[in-house]
Amino acid sequence: MRMLRLAAEHYPNQVGTPLVGYYSADGHTAFITSIAPLPHDSKSARFTFIRGITGLAEFFRSLANDSGESGTTLGNGTLIQTVLQSQAAPTTTINPP
Repeated sequence: MRMLRLAAEHYPNQVGTPLVGYYSADGHTAFITSIAPLPHDSKSARFTFIRGITGLAEFFRSLANDSGESGTTLGNGTLIQTVLQSQAAPTTTINPP
């Protein structure tokens, strides 16, 4: 529901944020339990989206501290390492139809 609200708030622009959850034992099913907050330094346009990093390190540290585990992000699995180890923002570009 939160992701739908986020998409509606930014329509018609692209938007995205890491999905948090876990995979089934066989790895075929993803269970989404939460989403990360949308960083304020993200840049959004109709056909492109550049994910910012402001606040994500704190979010993932808090998530790890609360759960006692490093957890899993769904979709862009390298995002946590990117945010925690550097200041480079991952980029996602959507090509128009």
